[in-house]
Amino acid sequence: MDELNFLNETALTIGKSEYFIGLKKHAGKWIWISNNSTLNATDEEYPWAVGEPSDLNNNPQHCAKMYYKALKKSYVYDNIECGKAAGEKIGYICERTVECKDTKGMS
Repeated sequence: MDELNFLNETALTIGKSEYFIGLKKHAGKWIWISNNSTLNATDEEYPWAVGEPSDLNNNPQHCAKMYYKALKKSYVYDNIECGKAAGEKIGYICERTVECKDTKGMS
């Protein structure tokens, strides 16, 4: 639930309508790329849009985005093709660990 709260709070401050959220499907499981924890996509705890995540045969939609659903007045998740996340020019919300340092020595 911490991930969900983080995403919602961050999305509200940035103000875009869609975000890639760092959630990917690997070996049949949805995994947060920030800490490799899994998410149960069938659990009602996470706000998947109706009919999502779609799990059709040969479905290449292994990344997730969230978008604002006006009728619900909240964000919902949708699985998409990973390459489309960049192509659609949607925002990105990513976490990093405190140990992570960039090339300039900033943490």
